[in-house]
Amino acid sequence: AYLIVSGGWIPCAFIKNNTILYADRNIISEIIRRYENGNKKLKEDFDSFDSIFLANKNIMLDISLFVIEGNQQQLPTNEMIDEQINTVLNDLKVALPNLEIAKYPTGNKHYYDLKNAAELKIRKRMEFLQKVTPTINKQFTIKTREQGIKTVLDTAKQMQLGIDLVVILALLRVLMKDKKSAAQLLLKDSQNYTEQKAYNAVMDLFALELLFNAYNKHKESFNIAFITRDK
Repeated sequence: AYLIVSGGWIPCAFIKNNTILYADRNIISEIIRRYENGNKKLKEDFDSFDSIFLANKNIMLDISLFVIEGNQQQLPTNEMIDEQINTVLNDLKVALPNLEIAKYPTGNKHYYDLKNAAELKIRKRMEFLQKVTPTINKQFTIKTREQGIKTVLDTAKQMQLGIDLVVILALLRVLMKDKKSAAQLLLKDSQNYTEQKAYNAVMDLFALELLFNAYNKHKESFNIAFITRDK
């Protein structure tokens, strides 16, 4: 695991005090797998992950990404959100009783509102990727790259997306020259680009977007970091 912060990424051991820590699903699962009653329950060496959760750092864990992504490869209903929150809070309390979890004045409605605010954009981004990705699932040459860019921008214009994060990702897929570029790994592109692949890619972008906004909102009062195990 590592932390994405303003300016790049850092190893877990360098987390600052007074940090709001956004965690994706694989991190929440690892916390539950690894700890019980504030102790490491597995016979494994201590590592930098433990330096966050067992060192009494002044952190607050935010479960928004876990809740909004859901566990059904689709945006959850309000009822599903309620169920997930109850389950994860109980599991985290068993794992790390003293871990502070971010709470919001509106309670679960905060997550409903977050999902509702993002839903249209998420669906448009998924539709865009399903249209454009099969056309850019190839190695580009100097001659074909210009047509690839035109395809991406024309599709974005048709869908009234503008220069959205998902459009930037598709452009990077065309422009980055490595056979397995960062853009290609995030996009997970293929000729048969399923709704599930589109959802996974879009939720990664949603995580980054949430991080940007959290940083801009809280930078005067808190440090902001996103912890993930995804490459």
